[in-house]
Amino acid sequence: MVGFGGVVGSLAGGYLTEYGLEKWCFGAKGCIGFFIMIVACTMSKEIEKDPDELVTCSLFTRTKSNAKDVWKGIKLPELYKSVSYFMLMGIFIPSFSSFLYYYEIVITGFT
Repeated sequence: MVGFGGVVGSLAGGYLTEYGLEKWCFGAKGCIGFFIMIVACTMSKEIEKDPDELVTCSLFTRTKSNAKDVWKGIKLPELYKSVSYFMLMGIFIPSFSSFLYYYEIVITGFT
């Protein structure tokens, strides 16, 4: 769905901005945000484990818990291999199609 949304959003956004309908882009984005808010408000609280403990814990305890979760994620081969791949690709294969590249070369004169 993320890929589909990216393609449809890019095409729709290009069409709307091409014909001077930028305000509709903002409206569409606002509607999507509102829809996400409605879905989030209707989610079941049962999906959280120990919600009372989570609410009453201190900042240090919550930070420590989050750091442990991040560390568990970093240990996953899928994650650290993907991050390593994208870092190496970004270092050795520059992207000439991005706006940042255009900005660096044309606007700032960075070479």
